[in-house]
Amino acid sequence: MLSATEWRERGSLLPPRLAGRVRTVADGGEVFPGVTLREWPGHTGGHAGYVVDLADAQSGDDGVHRVLVLGDVLHSPAQAAHPEWPVFFDSGGGQAVATRRAVLDEAARPGTVCYAGHFADVVFGRVIAADGGHRWEALG
Repeated sequence: MLSATEWRERGSLLPPRLAGRVRTVADGGEVFPGVTLREWPGHTGGHAGYVVDLADAQSGDDGVHRVLVLGDVLHSPAQAAHPEWPVFFDSGGGQAVATRRAVLDEAARPGTVCYAGHFADVVFGRVIAADGGHRWEALG
């Protein structure tokens, strides 16, 4: 699943046989029931993450109501406290930093857990608002 923006910018890099088989979704569009694509630009043009809304019956006793799939917004738990730290592949410079800050604010909302695939052995966690910034708190 690609964001519509990413497909416009990078779709020509895919093998031609995939052109008719790729479904794109616009920012805020539903990928599957309960899964929304969010464009979080800055790392690459059209970079996308996902918000997974959990029904009350699925949330259990821990108060988790949604999961943010961060993609390439953050590459290290240290970036939660220092969103201004760049990643070599950030193509948008200032936009990447602004996106990281906005996503961290959203991730710090109550009932939110994050999946950060680049975080080695601490991929599931919460973002905690602290001292005017944020910190990563690994789960498990």
